[in-house]
Amino acid sequence: MKRNHSMKQYELPFFEALAGYRESGVVPFHTPGHKQGRGIHHALRDKLEGAAQLDVSDVVASQRFGDSWTRALRAAEELAAEAFGARRTYFVVNGTSGAIHTMLLAARTLGYEEVVLPRESHISVFAGLVLSGLRPRYVTGKRLSGWYLNAPPEPAAYEVASANKEVYLATRPSYYGIAQPLGALADRAHRRGGLLLVDEAHGAHFGFHPHLPRPALQCGADLVAQSTHKVLGAFTQSSMLHVGAARVPEHSVERALLCTASTSPSGLLLASLDAARAQVATDGPALWEKALELADTLRHHIVTHLGVRVLLPADLPPGYVLDRTRLVIRTADRGLHGVEAARLMRQFGAQVELADPWHVVALITWGDTWETANRLLEALRFSLEQAERSRKIPAPDVWNLPRPVVRLTPRAAALSPAEWVPLREAAGRVSAETICPYPPGIPVLCPGEEIDADTVAYLEGIRETAFEVRGASDPTLQKVLVVRE
Repeated sequence: MKRNHSMKQYELPFFEALAGYRESGVVPFHTPGHKQGRGIHHALRDKLEGAAQLDVSDVVASQRFGDSWTRALRAAEELAAEAFGARRTYFVVNGTSGAIHTMLLAARTLGYEEVVLPRESHISVFAGLVLSGLRPRYVTGKRLSGWYLNAPPEPAAYEVASANKEVYLATRPSYYGIAQPLGALADRAHRRGGLLLVDEAHGAHFGFHPHLPRPALQCGADLVAQSTHKVLGAFTQSSMLHVGAARVPEHSVERALLCTASTSPSGLLLASLDAARAQVATDGPALWEKALELADTLRHHIVTHLGVRVLLPADLPPGYVLDRTRLVIRTADRGLHGVEAARLMRQFGAQVELADPWHVVALITWGDTWETANRLLEALRFSLEQAERSRKIPAPDVWNLPRPVVRLTPRAAALSPAEWVPLREAAGRVSAETICPYPPGIPVLCPGEEIDADTVAYLEGIRETAFEVRGASDPTLQKVLVVRE
């Protein structure tokens, strides 16, 4: 759907209604108990008194909406739908994880039973499979030539994995800013009577500047989950769920939201979504022009003056697009482990978004300045000077993952009685948990998958190089949780 930015985009219906309640002088005899900040701890009051005065629940004051929180919120969501090109938009304050769970549940209410998705999906997707009962079919991205990175799966990979009418789920962009061609994937899904759901957590800014990738809604996606807080101006945990064309009725989304949404949403977070929408809808192109110029200058300086590779659009396969505001810096070129580089950069006063054994990733937004950009450069320079002290960089064979067989749906496995077994004795058992080591950041096991000898050997080998294991009840990987026989 196309975006149509009217003069109404300057309005802030929910924020102004929330602020109006504070200014009305009404004395609250309702939740929350801190009573507009008067009852909070003095340390919080010293720092957050103004914000606490806006932290009320279910009540507003507005000439336009009276005391109706629901009407003010709906007006804000309608403006967001217009700004982002959606048929309907819902504000979500339990993060994009909640929006992803809602998408999968909504698809289940429409009769879909299977979903084709990347193995590299965010861990919240696997929780969504447990909640929805959808049966997964996995596709895997391909190694990016010359890099220790996976590019998201190409559209043709989904059709190979497909059996019948199914849901397709795509993550776009990847955490490293790589956006795959999505229009062809939407066409494939719709030809088969399916839906395209998109985790666009890191792409809420797409479409607000001509040099940014096209947003998923413009590519034909049916449901899109966005982390408005990740790169736009909303507070952390504030996200949006967009409905595209008429293939997904609103009532199916609203039924799912009854299971996933809080009945006490934070007015502060909702107001921040309203304000973030107004900001990007009215000033987005100019703001992102500034961010892109800064990011491109940093990229050039890092390559030419520090001698380190930074991911470029030319490094991607045909049809793939790079979010140029995301700097993927390959510290391994200088023998420096990315996690160590991130630690040293923090020591110098700069915190990156992501680190893996080969790279650090820095996000550039309009909130950055030439001063903050210089801090990033100096911190990176400092870390590279310490390269000889770096920990061992793992060999890239961590990408050669086993391919377990699915024996149960994730829901059936996760809700079954479970027991611990030593990893060395786990072959032949069915996993009751997700095990996702970093690197490579791809689940080795998901609930319902059979643990075979190759999987045991891989997990035993990766214990030496993984710096974090997500999802596993025992992050040391000495034992695993399996379905009780």
